[in-house]
Amino acid sequence: MATPETNFDVLAGARDIVLKQNLSWNFSADIGPFVGAGRQGSSSARIDKWDAIIGAKGRFAFGDRHEWFVPYYADVGTGESQLTWQAIWGIGYSFGWGDLVAAWRYIDYHFKSNNAFADFSLNGPAFGAAFHW
Repeated sequence: MATPETNFDVLAGARDIVLKQNLSWNFSADIGPFVGAGRQGSSSARIDKWDAIIGAKGRFAFGDRHEWFVPYYADVGTGESQLTWQAIWGIGYSFGWGDLVAAWRYIDYHFKSNNAFADFSLNGPAFGAAFHW
């Protein structure tokens, strides 16, 4: 759906996440059960999960010439993960050559109980430029 003030798209796709965590230890003295050779070692965990996603994205324009806009994106999915979702929202300004955007992104994963990782989430600011051709 597209009007001068609003764009709205639905989407479907897939998302892959690969996480790897490493832990190494090296004690310089005997500590509890760590005696002799057990004072050093390492361990690692890795997951690679594919999920189907569905979502929506678009923008709301405002201002005299619709130069200001609020971009948004949201999706939800499942598959090898129990649940994953992502949301992005922000503020942007459209120039003749392209757009500048400042946004906040949040992505969250809930893995099935038999995985090395239970939950994983990231969030933070995002800044970008889109060029119009």
